[in-house]
Amino acid sequence: LRQLERELLCPLHGYTTPEAYYASCQPDLRDIRVPLLCVHARDDPVISASGVLSATEDFRANPLAILVVTETGGHLGYSGGGPFSWPCTPAWT
Repeated sequence: LRQLERELLCPLHGYTTPEAYYASCQPDLRDIRVPLLCVHARDDPVISASGVLSATEDFRANPLAILVVTETGGHLGYSGGGPFSWPCTPAWT
């Protein structure tokens, strides 16, 4: 994934490295002025839980921002069961 980012995505969008790209994408949670619910799964294969959890104090500092971290859910999918069930039975519990 990093090779794809380095060789294709970063040059396409004007960044020299994936690190420079990700540094530019970090929001300042103090600037959020509308309610925000951020849901993240610890087993997300794309975005590490440690990266999301590093912003815990920033979430606590803004009463409009809430961080919810679940044990499972993967990336962009919280399913009610079975490997192909997500389009039919999303689980919001």
